[in-house]
Amino acid sequence: KYFISGSLRTDGSSRLSKDERWGAFWSVSGAWNLAREEFMQASWLNDLRLKVSYGTNGTLPAGYYSYMPLYYFGGGYGASSAIYWYALGNEGLTWEKSNTLNVGLETQLFSKLGFSIEYYKKQTKDLLMSLQTSYLSGFGSYTANNGEISNNGVEIELRAINITAGDFSWNGDFNIAFQKAKVDKLPDGTDVYAGHDNQYIYREGEDMWSFYLPEWAGVDPETGVGLYY
Repeated sequence: KYFISGSLRTDGSSRLSKDERWGAFWSVSGAWNLAREEFMQASWLNDLRLKVSYGTNGTLPAGYYSYMPLYYFGGGYGASSAIYWYALGNEGLTWEKSNTLNVGLETQLFSKLGFSIEYYKKQTKDLLMSLQTSYLSGFGSYTANNGEISNNGVEIELRAINITAGDFSWNGDFNIAFQKAKVDKLPDGTDVYAGHDNQYIYREGEDMWSFYLPEWAGVDPETGVGLYY
């Protein structure tokens, strides 16, 4: 009626420099089957589990060589070939790290009805993102670890065995989820723009993937052209 488990692992990747290559991640989880306790014995209660878990994990940069300064050998200068500096490096680039908490309750009643509810909270720091830099460097951006975001929400699921007759059975499932993702911290509190034509904005205290678009101001009565603030 009691369950507990844990894990510890060390991951390494050549997508990071030798000083930042390795990351240690762990998790622990436990569950308590209350239906097996004497004070919860009832013919209509088949299962009642309380479960909780907490753990860490890491995310790598999408590019294989994001930490390295890169040169491009396929350039041209007139009729001659050319080599030019292609990308800025960042030797300090490291794992994006997340801490996740899950707490849930799961039950089955009358051997026909099932219900579960789970709350989760995920905190991510050292966020991998493309940071803008002065064009005087010859580049517009580079990959770095900056910022923190949080995700939390609730998932609810209902299950039912509606009809069982011979070779025929009819089961029903319903689930719904609520989630909120918020930007907690950004480099120097400065807004970060992302997506095609910078259509998204990351701003401290606001939702992830908020649209960054001009506000409609109506139609110019003289020209019929749309106006924006």
